Amino acid sequence: MNLWNRAMFISKAFLRSKLLLVAFLIVMNLGLLFVLHVYRNPGYPGSSLVASHLGSHKHGPFYNQTSDNPSRYTYMGLLTLPTSDDDVYFNATRLLVYRLNHHPKTKSQYPVHILVMKGVDQWKIDRLCKDGAKIIMVDRVRTEDLVDEGLSIAPGSNRYEYMFTKLSVFEQTQFDKICILDSDLLIRKNIDDIFKTPYTFTSPEAPDLEQLPLFLKPGDEEESQFGDDFKSYGAAKEEFYPYLVAASDDRNPGHPTPPEPSETFNAGLMLVHPSKLHLHRIKMIARYPFMYDNARMMEQSLLNLAYNAHGWFPWTRIDFSYNGVWITEEDLPYIRAAHGKFWEHDNQEFPPILAAEWSQAFGEMNAFYNYEGGN
Repeated sequence: MNLWNRAMFISKAFLRSKLLLVAFLIVMNLGLLFVLHVYRNPGYPGSSLVASHLGSHKHGPFYNQTSDNPSRYTYMGLLTLPTSDDDVYFNATRLLVYRLNHHPKTKSQYPVHILVMKGVDQWKIDRLCKDGAKIIMVDRVRTEDLVDEGLSIAPGSNRYEYMFTKLSVFEQTQFDKICILDSDLLIRKNIDDIFKTPYTFTSPEAPDLEQLPLFLKPGDEEESQFGDDFKSYGAAKEEFYPYLVAASDDRNPGHPTPPEPSETFNAGLMLVHPSKLHLHRIKMIARYPFMYDNARMMEQSLLNLAYNAHGWFPWTRIDFSYNGVWITEEDLPYIRAAHGKFWEHDNQEFPPILAAEWSQAFGEMNAFYNYEGGN
């Protein structure tokens, strides 16, 4: 090989090695960018594992993103087990969908979604779809799924066993605001203006230590006081804002009209901003039912502790007319959504006119689907 050919051979070999080095550096940089993308993108499968070691900061799996777009508002109901052909709660859920979707005086501009627990009969799901509801299937959440082993809750009915499934509303982050309603709500007037309830953007200066809820730990004789442990949540307090949990005051029979402000709210109708970070916090609190009256009122007891009026996350009070609990004759002119099992005609806990209203509304629904709706 002459000198010129040797020089060319060496030059080409050097060029190839240089190109290989450049390619290697490009691949390394792309790999680094991919890793950073996984770290920064909480939606990527597996990224939560990374973030769990780093805390739930603004790139973590629970980041409390907030917007306020009316196209992302919805009403939401819940249908759980048990399931039967004569399930009164299924009939009540259908009536809820009808009143929000079709009835002229109560029809909403916003869609209606139903959280349906897996295991509910398919024919019920099909019927709700025909009625105009949009279905979101969710896993059943039992008390033992949330409560620490060895602890117990107050005894309740079989249906109450799955009431913590209602917390799935906080997972529905495809929506900005959700008005979640119990099936035993009779919508009497349009309630769309509930969605104007604003977010809570700033925290209290400090919790009211003298008013925070007290509880007894099992085996203890002295009361303890509830307080948020943000270290155990894996997120700083500021990351939970803004948030929204709005509801009407809970009240007792014989209350004045309008009712006096209460320390607690009724969870039969709530306006919430879905947030996986807030759900994470709620589930952490749920582990210890002795802190929230042994879940005597299931998710209502839990949420009233998590959003008690004196802590870092007080609930937002909305007008009593949105959720008529223990309705009196004096309440009736104001009530836009009446709360009760009005299909029980012999029930003495509410004015008889409401049983008549419920029967009329149910008859109107059947007539609409049989004759007008063609379903």
